[in-house]
Amino acid sequence: MSEVIAGITIPDTVMVREATTLVRDATDENLYNHSRRAFPWGSLKAAARGIEADPELAYFGGMFHDPRPHTEIGTSGSKSMAPTWPSAFFWTTGVPERTAEQV
Repeated sequence: MSEVIAGITIPDTVMVREATTLVRDATDENLYNHSRRAFPWGSLKAAARGIEADPELAYFGGMFHDPRPHTEIGTSGSKSMAPTWPSAFFWTTGVPERTAEQV
């Protein structure tokens, strides 16, 4: 069942759950909660302006817009830190480069 925050349905996909877990594990509670609020807030603002966006990509944008991990996130034997760690997430989950650039 999908989660609803402020009347906005949070996309319920594997990648959304993975992104949520990554940000929750890599940031402190305040920054995690801040990132979680960004998607509903942005969705409400977009709706008020008549703007449509892909909900999953908008969620990624919200989750990755600000976080600075308190731990290093490793990919392929190298360590990545903000601001490149969202790119590492997209790379490891197989998101096409064009889609990642949109976020």
